[in-house]
Amino acid sequence: MNNTLNKIARIISQLSQPPLIIGLFITYLVFHYAPDTATGFLWLLIAGGLIGAVPTIFTFIAVKQGWIQDVLLSRREDRTGPMLIAAFGAIVTLITFYKMGVPADILVFLMALILVLTVIIFITLFWKISVHAATITVVTITINMLTGGEFWYLLLLIPIVAWSRVYRKKHSIAQVIAGVLTGGVIVYSIFELFGF
Repeated sequence: MNNTLNKIARIISQLSQPPLIIGLFITYLVFHYAPDTATGFLWLLIAGGLIGAVPTIFTFIAVKQGWIQDVLLSRREDRTGPMLIAAFGAIVTLITFYKMGVPADILVFLMALILVLTVIIFITLFWKISVHAATITVVTITINMLTGGEFWYLLLLIPIVAWSRVYRKKHSIAQVIAGVLTGGVIVYSIFELFGF
């Protein structure tokens, strides 16, 4: 039974990797709001490149150079660089999208993402907050803020991902709760501020 639970927890952890979840969600957002496919691909190239590809490439180079331990950023100390690059990429994406007239829903999400990343980067300097828990919370709450709660059942992913991180001993209960609260409070507050 323990072996089976460990496999399940590992699969959940792998499928809920923050770059993967954010990447899939940004893909959904741009193609949902883009006026045509070509525009969707342009938006995806910008956001996916700056927020996803650049930090990922940096992480692989940093591992190869020995600056960080592994691509999963298992050590708290290894997270700052890639997360700073992702936050900077999100800021550049937000400015670019604003100038391009991208719909407000995407801009508000980017603002929330920047703020969440900034807070997590600061916390990570001292403590290993769960980025998995924060990410799944950000995405599921954003989906529900944009759809009026139509996909409420996706919120069930939050405790599932949190359980997988604790079960695999990657985080303590306090660290996953902190991730959920950080992501949830910031995203909800930003969307409420802008009238969603």
